[in-house]
Amino acid sequence: DLFRSLTPAHRLVYVTLCMFAGRSTGQCYPKVSKICSMTGFDRATVFRALTQLEEKGFLERSKKHFNRARRVNLYFLKSPSP
Repeated sequence: DLFRSLTPAHRLVYVTLCMFAGRSTGQCYPKVSKICSMTGFDRATVFRALTQLEEKGFLERSKKHFNRARRVNLYFLKSPSP
């Protein structure tokens, strides 16, 4: 099972993202600082988890620009293929 291949830290970051994701779109854009506060992990751990989740097909990341001063990380949660 691919989900079981994740570390507990990676699973917790994924579940945290699921809490923010829209049911129909699977997309969300919480701040990394919010993910850190909800999981208790530091920024480096969260970034490592996001990278692993993306590499294993659990999510895609992109940047969304609202204007010059404001941009956010946009996450698209996916069901990975085995």
